[in-house]
Amino acid sequence: MAYRIRAVTLQDIEILVAQRSASLLERGHAPADVRRVEGSARGWFTDHLQDGTFVGWLVEAGDDQIVAGAGMWLMDWLPSVSSIERTRAHIFNVYTEPAYRRQGLARKLMQQCLDECSARGITIVSLHASETGKLLYDTMGFQPSSEMRIKLPVAAEQAEK
Repeated sequence: MAYRIRAVTLQDIEILVAQRSASLLERGHAPADVRRVEGSARGWFTDHLQDGTFVGWLVEAGDDQIVAGAGMWLMDWLPSVSSIERTRAHIFNVYTEPAYRRQGLARKLMQQCLDECSARGITIVSLHASETGKLLYDTMGFQPSSEMRIKLPVAAEQAEK
């Protein structure tokens, strides 16, 4: 089957949200929690596509059906001793429809992301790997990092919104 990779546009917001939701559901998140995220994700994609800090690609099958996608957030980053670059990329929303998996589409999308980073002079690229994606990312040269995180409780006034 012939596939075509094309850039994401503002008209693709619903596709991006649907792919994000499908990915979250596959990772075991409750449907109610995923639905709660959708509106916020829609706004995030819209804002970041408009300001140019999100770029992404979709894979179309021969019938123009979208079967896979991936994107990255271009982040303004404080330079450090390890890198004086001010822009880093974080890849996410890597998703392939189940019927189209194991055909190399995610690898092609990842390579598209890395090629775009190279073209922009971005040398530090991160992602959060799902269990199913770890092998792919490992074969592409990604390595575990020392990142840590904490989830703070939501303030009462925030929770009421």
